Amino acid sequence: MNRTSAYKVTTDDSWYPAYEIYASSKRLVEVLYHGDISPPNRYPVYRVSVRGRDDFGMERDFISENEAIRMFIAVIQMDVVNQDELNRLGFILI
Repeated sequence: MNRTSAYKVTTDDSWYPAYEIYASSKRLVEVLYHGDISPPNRYPVYRVSVRGRDDFGMERDFISENEAIRMFIAVIQMDVVNQDELNRLGFILI
Protein backbone atom coordinates (compact mmCIF):
# COMPACT_ATOMS: atom_id res chain seq x y z
CA MET A 1 0.00 0.00 0.00
CA ASN A 2 1.32 3.44 -0.87
CA ARG A 3 1.57 6.35 1.55
CA THR A 4 -1.97 7.21 2.59
CA SER A 5 -3.48 9.76 4.92
CA ALA A 6 -6.92 10.40 6.31
CA TYR A 7 -8.35 13.21 8.37
CA LYS A 8 -10.21 11.84 11.35
CA VAL A 9 -13.04 13.89 12.70
CA THR A 10 -13.27 14.02 16.47
CA THR A 11 -10.47 14.19 18.90
CA ASP A 12 -10.98 15.26 22.46
CA ASP A 13 -7.31 16.02 23.07
CA SER A 14 -5.20 19.06 22.33
CA TRP A 15 -2.81 18.25 19.49
CA TYR A 16 -1.09 21.68 19.74
CA PRO A 17 -3.21 22.50 17.73
CA ALA A 18 -5.68 20.12 16.10
CA TYR A 19 -7.10 20.81 12.66
CA GLU A 20 -10.47 22.53 12.91
CA ILE A 21 -13.51 22.67 10.69
CA TYR A 22 -14.33 26.29 9.91
CA ALA A 23 -17.29 27.58 11.95
CA SER A 24 -17.48 24.34 13.91
CA SER A 25 -16.18 23.02 17.20
CA LYS A 26 -14.99 19.77 15.61
CA ARG A 27 -11.29 19.07 15.80
CA LEU A 28 -9.37 16.77 13.47
CA VAL A 29 -6.12 14.86 13.47
CA GLU A 30 -4.31 13.47 10.44
CA VAL A 31 -3.72 9.72 10.42
CA LEU A 32 -0.93 8.61 8.07
CA TYR A 33 0.28 5.27 6.76
CA HIS A 34 3.86 5.99 5.62
CA GLY A 35 4.68 2.70 3.95
CA ASP A 36 8.26 1.38 4.09
CA ILE A 37 10.45 4.04 5.70
CA SER A 38 13.64 1.97 5.95
CA PRO A 39 16.84 2.96 4.16
CA PRO A 40 17.87 0.89 1.12
CA ASN A 41 19.23 -2.59 1.84
CA ARG A 42 17.75 -2.72 5.35
CA TYR A 43 14.91 -4.69 6.81
CA PRO A 44 11.60 -3.01 6.03
CA VAL A 45 9.96 -0.80 8.65
CA TYR A 46 6.40 0.46 8.21
CA ARG A 47 5.06 3.48 10.09
CA VAL A 48 1.65 4.75 11.16
CA SER A 49 1.43 8.22 12.68
CA VAL A 50 -1.18 10.60 14.01
CA ARG A 51 -0.50 14.33 13.88
CA GLY A 52 -2.04 17.63 14.75
CA ARG A 53 -1.73 20.73 12.58
CA ASP A 54 1.78 21.54 13.80
CA ASP A 55 4.73 19.26 14.65
CA PHE A 56 3.08 17.42 17.58
CA GLY A 57 2.17 13.80 16.95
CA MET A 58 2.47 10.13 17.84
CA GLU A 59 3.79 7.23 15.80
CA ARG A 60 4.34 3.50 15.83
CA ASP A 61 6.65 1.39 13.66
CA PHE A 62 5.98 -2.17 12.49
CA ILE A 63 8.11 -4.85 10.87
CA SER A 64 5.03 -6.27 9.15
CA GLU A 65 3.25 -4.25 6.49
CA ASN A 66 0.01 -6.13 7.20
CA GLU A 67 0.15 -5.18 10.90
CA ALA A 68 0.79 -1.53 9.99
CA ILE A 69 -2.13 -1.45 7.56
CA ARG A 70 -4.42 -3.09 10.14
CA MET A 71 -3.42 -0.46 12.71
CA PHE A 72 -3.98 2.39 10.23
CA ILE A 73 -7.48 1.07 9.52
CA ALA A 74 -8.19 0.56 13.24
CA VAL A 75 -7.21 4.14 14.06
CA ILE A 76 -9.28 5.72 11.27
CA GLN A 77 -12.28 3.64 12.40
CA MET A 78 -12.10 4.93 15.99
CA ASP A 79 -15.04 7.10 17.06
CA VAL A 80 -12.62 9.37 18.92
CA VAL A 81 -8.86 9.45 18.44
CA ASN A 82 -7.13 10.33 21.70
CA GLN A 83 -3.59 10.19 22.97
CA ASP A 84 -4.27 7.81 25.86
CA GLU A 85 -5.75 5.19 23.53
CA LEU A 86 -2.89 5.57 21.05
CA ASN A 87 -0.39 5.23 23.89
CA ARG A 88 -2.16 2.03 25.00
CA LEU A 89 -1.78 0.75 21.40
CA GLY A 90 2.00 1.32 21.50
CA PHE A 91 2.26 4.74 19.85
CA ILE A 92 4.96 7.09 21.15
CA LEU A 93 5.21 10.88 21.16
CA ILE A 94 7.27 12.45 18.38
